[in-house]
Amino acid sequence: MNLTEEKLREIIRNGIASIDEANRGKVFKAAKKGSYPAVIVVTQDGKVIHQEPVSTPEVAPATFNVMQEKYPKALLHLEDGTGKRLFSESKLNEAKSYNLDTQTEAEYSEIIGDVVKKLDGKATVSSTASNITITQFGKTDNTDALKKILKKADSNLDVNTIKNNLEASDDERSGNDQDQDIWKYTIDKKLDFHKAKKAGILKEAPITKMDNAITASLIDMMSVYTSDANPLADTQWTSLEDFMKSAADYITGSDWKKFQKDVERQYPVLESSLNEADKYETDDYKVGDTIDLLKYNWKVIEADFKPGKSYKDSFTFVDNKQVDVKAPPTNKNAVGYKLEDGDDSAFYFTYKATSGKTITKLAVKGFNESVLNEGAINIFADEMNDEGVTADIFDAIGDGSKVNGQFTKKKWDDGVPVTKYLSRGGVKSIKTPNGKFQIIETKSFWYYEIDKGWAAISKIEYGTPPFEY
Repeated sequence: MNLTEEKLREIIRNGIASIDEANRGKVFKAAKKGSYPAVIVVTQDGKVIHQEPVSTPEVAPATFNVMQEKYPKALLHLEDGTGKRLFSESKLNEAKSYNLDTQTEAEYSEIIGDVVKKLDGKATVSSTASNITITQFGKTDNTDALKKILKKADSNLDVNTIKNNLEASDDERSGNDQDQDIWKYTIDKKLDFHKAKKAGILKEAPITKMDNAITASLIDMMSVYTSDANPLADTQWTSLEDFMKSAADYITGSDWKKFQKDVERQYPVLESSLNEADKYETDDYKVGDTIDLLKYNWKVIEADFKPGKSYKDSFTFVDNKQVDVKAPPTNKNAVGYKLEDGDDSAFYFTYKATSGKTITKLAVKGFNESVLNEGAINIFADEMNDEGVTADIFDAIGDGSKVNGQFTKKKWDDGVPVTKYLSRGGVKSIKTPNGKFQIIETKSFWYYEIDKGWAAISKIEYGTPPFEY
């Protein structure tokens, strides 16, 4: 739903007024401070569900108004061309933050307590999601003084709701309060925790680690642009970088740029557990040393070893203790040691995680000399299987006829296609090999090498395969 300027001016003339005139002015004032074209980002339940272009500051209030009408349960933000947030619905509230942007109620209580102690050195503060309670010693009515202090301390405290129990009977107070001469005040918060969360103004601790919940969130965000992201859910991702590389196979063109912005906006400081090659520890052993792991006496036969391949089901150790986890595929850029024990060989590497813990991985399954010399079709199939996409290799026979499919000559150094270029090229007429060749079959495509490139044939387009296998 992209609104033209003419349509927006018509809306203004017709007088739709979800935003009152005062707040319409606030939107316009904020809108004038940004660069254009801008966008209104519509979020609901923590997900971006729509982005509406805004051509000029003049049409921003009306566009904001229409989006409110269309998405009544969502939260709206106006962002300029650089991604700077100019205005949020939450700013329609008097409160500018919740709990002064602290991370816990205890931390907030301590800050307000320091303010209140200026009035009564023994006073304490206890904060909940919806109000604060101030405890004072001695029956002195400090209502007016507290109003002045708290109004300056936090604009989210509704000082007009202040109540005390100075007139309470003994039956209404605990025996301890009577013995200690304790009296209490309660003050409501204008915006409680739940409303602040819905309004999107909670300042939460930045998420810096990938986990299953973040992966699920990222896949939900992908669903706006593609319906084929489910295979990514089968991998336990620890690296945002690796996740995004795989996501690029499912989202292309301008949608990919939008998705990247969505991720940057939602997780601005999300870090991979390993981003830089120089984090790998390669000075612990030298050729000829032995490493005792899994009851094996492994011998180091090559140091600074980089196989350039990903391995699944590796053994994982945290601070030298083996952990029982379904490890994601190892990083293709990992550098470590090549080990041998009799007829067995393995790839061993270590790095420091952002948590400070030492992570060690031992890849045994699938590791042998042949993997370094296998054909591109085997590597491509292995990579898809590592990423959760079932990919099987079959011998096929073609007759050289033409089929409709995707094609690219863009390849990585190991001969595997750069898959995003398959879809970018669109569908075209492609030859099938004449004679015997090999194919990779997945749920959605047949892949094969042809004319120094790779072809991808959609299984949906063909009821029966265009070749025998």
